[in-house]
Parts: sequence; C-alpha cells; structure tokens
Amino acid sequence: MTTIKKMRFSIFFSFIVLLSFKIYSQEGLPIYTDYLTDNYYLIHPSMAGAKDCSQIRITGRQNWAGLEDAPGLFTAAYNTKINVNSAIGANAFTDKNGFTSQNGIYVTYAHHINLSPDNRLKRISFGISPGVLQYSLDRSAFVNSNDPLINSGSANQVEFNLDLGMSYHVNDFYMIGTLKNALENQGFNTRAGESTNLRNLLLSIGYTYKIRNQPVAIEPSVLYSNRLGIDQSFMDFNVKAYYDLPLGRLWGGVSYRSDIDNQEITANNDVVSFEGLKQWSPFLGVNFKKFMVAYTYTAQSNNEVFVNTGFHQITLGANFNCGVKRKKGRFSCFCPSVR
Repeated sequence: MTTIKKMRFSIFFSFIVLLSFKIYSQEGLPIYTDYLTDNYYLIHPSMAGAKDCSQIRITGRQNWAGLEDAPGLFTAAYNTKINVNSAIGANAFTDKNGFTSQNGIYVTYAHHINLSPDNRLKRISFGISPGVLQYSLDRSAFVNSNDPLINSGSANQVEFNLDLGMSYHVNDFYMIGTLKNALENQGFNTRAGESTNLRNLLLSIGYTYKIRNQPVAIEPSVLYSNRLGIDQSFMDFNVKAYYDLPLGRLWGGVSYRSDIDNQEITANNDVVSFEGLKQWSPFLGVNFKKFMVAYTYTAQSNNEVFVNTGFHQITLGANFNCGVKRKKGRFSCFCPSVR
C-alpha cells in the first residue's frame, strides 16, 4: 500500500471511529440560513480552508423584530489553510433566548485530499471541531420569595462538544455531511428529564450551473437536518444566483424551510398535532474586492405564528491571502463553494 493510500485509509478509519464515540455534551449552535451567505464553514467543519482565500465572517441575527427580549444570535468565524492540504478554523457564538443563553467556541482542523492531478476540482475533505459551551439560565426575573423551589441568580453549566464532518467536491457539484453534537448531554437537559441525545445530522447537496458566455450562474441546493434524539427533521430548498462584476460579485436568492413532520404533544392522554415550521428567507449579498456584506430576511408562512414580524440578519466578511497555499492555479470550474 502506497504512502498516500495509507494516509487516506488512516483518515477515513479515524473519522469512522470518532463517529462511534459516546461521550457527553450540550446542544450548540442553532441552524439558521446564515450558511447561504458564503459561510458554509459555520455549520460544516470540513469546509475550513475549502476556499482559495482565508475568511472572516461575522453575523448578527434578530428574531421577531420589535418584540422585547426576542431571541438573538451573534457568530464570528475564521478559517484558513496552513498548507496545501491542511486548514484550521475557529468560530464563536452567543445565542440568547429569553431567560436562557448559550455561549460557545469551537476550534477546527480540516484535511483536504485532492484526487485530480490537474486543475479540475475533485476533492474529499474531513473536519473535526471540538468546542466548549456555556449554558446559562437567568432566574432573577421570575424569582418568588414565597416559593422555596425558585432561587435568585443564574445557573450555569459548562460542557464539552464535538462536531465531525466530511465533504466531497467534484467540479460544480458538492456534498457535505456533518454530525453536530456528536457527544451526549450531561447538563441541564438531563436534570429536566429531556433527551440526552442532541446529535444533529446535516447533509448539504448542491450544483452550480454556469450560463455559457455569460457572467451568470445558478446554484440550487438543499440542506437536510435530523435531530436524532427527538426524530425531528427539516429541509431547506435553496436557489442562489451569481452575477460577476469587474471588481467583485453580486449574488442573492431564496431559501424555503419546512419541517418534514408535524409535531405532536400529548397532554392528559390527548394527542395534539401542531403544524410544522414553514418559512421563507430571501437574501442578497455582494463581494467587493476582499470584502463581503449580506442581508437575510426570514418570514414564517405557518397558519399560526407567534408574532408577524420577521427575522433580520446581517453578515459581514473579508477574504485575504487568496491563492497563496495553492500549488497550481485556480480551479477550472465556477464552483463558488470553494472559490
């Protein structure tokens, strides 16, 4: 067996072994549509260093605009190649929802194996992201001095987390799989009697159609998510368009998210069914030289919604050190997922 074949087998075997480990962790980063704003690394660790450029991405998301104490999410991510085949990254987030909040930070190592001897894109990648998550519950707002079970102050729990992923790119086609929260939960959810299995299986598939002799490309894609512990799934159906400019690129599209199954709740031996989540997320962005800015609006289309206001998200980014870790020239494909 050649050295390259041994290396590929070793990486693949290690990946399978890591998937089978059973340890403990918390839930982690919520899955929104921010990955569509040139930010796949945020949810897929194998995408660290996948681009020609080092990347910084910052997102801010406000749910149910205008509602007091509405949920909000802030993320900051960085990834870069350290040599031709290896890459590192880090991302941090803070997620606030009413009296609860999560703060997390992950570090990533990714390894890319190029399977084509020329400038054709044919590559398999592996990524691992260990991280630390702090979960907090603020009880000061609903303390009741007459109830000895309710204490003032905050409760905090710190847990270890692990995300694992692999991806496959060939020309303008890509398939990316990630197991988030690979480790079971041993914190607040256990004490509350909820499932300790917080694993979330993600699968992204997409293909880019470049219009011949035109600076335009269309990229349909899907994202499948399955929260294994509660058997809850949703799918994102996305269409994204690109238009090349002399100094950058204009892009935008729309995403439709739908739960695969309606949710059921049992109360007093009666089963009550609720309509699954349905929402639309149009987005628009522009790359100008090394900078990027994007805006996403999300509106729910359920028959019954909590409030009628939508969700707003801003993404800011910068690309640098473009192409300095490549032995050959740029890939011959359009392939925006890696260019």
